[in-house]
Amino acid sequence: MNKNSCDVGIAIKTYLRKDMVCNLVDRIQALTRSDYKIVVCDDGSSDGTVEEIRKKGITVLDGKNKSIARNKNRVLF
Repeated sequence: MNKNSCDVGIAIKTYLRKDMVCNLVDRIQALTRSDYKIVVCDDGSSDGTVEEIRKKGITVLDGKNKSIARNKNRVLF
């Protein structure tokens, strides 16, 4: 199987929700059986979200806080 392909793509957008998004990622990893890829799109959090998610080996798109609409579009693409 191609390392970049998967059965399911899971996109999570977040802003200042480190504990919640870390718990969500843990639950997804524990409950999902098929091949999947998680991408977290952080909208400029200053609470350590990006660092914690990267420690879990998850792809993170980060940048300056620019709005929920921009972050939704980033996570979809």
